[in-house]
Amino acid sequence: MARRAIDLVPLISALQNSIGSAFESRGRSRMIVALDGLGASGKSTVADELAATLDRSAVVRMDDFYCPTAIRPKPDKLADFPVGSAFDRERLIREVITPFIAGLEVEVRIYDWDLDEVRSGWTVASHTQLLLLEGVYSSSLPLREFLNLAVWFEVPRQARLARAEQRDGHDALPQWLDEWMPQEDRYVLEQAPAQFADIVVDGQSFQLR
Repeated sequence: MARRAIDLVPLISALQNSIGSAFESRGRSRMIVALDGLGASGKSTVADELAATLDRSAVVRMDDFYCPTAIRPKPDKLADFPVGSAFDRERLIREVITPFIAGLEVEVRIYDWDLDEVRSGWTVASHTQLLLLEGVYSSSLPLREFLNLAVWFEVPRQARLARAEQRDGHDALPQWLDEWMPQEDRYVLEQAPAQFADIVVDGQSFQLR
């Protein structure tokens, strides 16, 4: 069955207004906005639409900072590590966030999911004023001090699973169910990202809550 088309214009307009107000109230020339939420909650869709409407903005994705197998905690050991340890947030801070805040050009190296290695990616120009940090764990504790605004996307578990299967295929579901979702549930329990967020979005209707 075809998915019903969703009108994103009201949400994008509301987010534009919130970001504009944050720029004005905080007197900043550049900002970092997190678009966070559990897997398959609509973050990427909104990030792309938002970036297309805002000048001097760039989207940096948490998926590009997934750790290669050699340095990533094994799935059965993830519980022994801090939430989000499968993502290299130290590299994100060092290579992207710190130079962006300093007004420098940023060379974004990305994780290649096929080759299981970090490789060269793309460049964030020095005149960029808005960094949209998209992906689960984008407002996790190690990153919060750098954020100027945080958006959280809420979608029921079964709806996210259905989206995951449609996007990644049925064979990917065990990894979702056994590895990614348990860690994301732990993230919600331990770090309460929805409570930290400035804005909460219903990722099914794409309306503000």
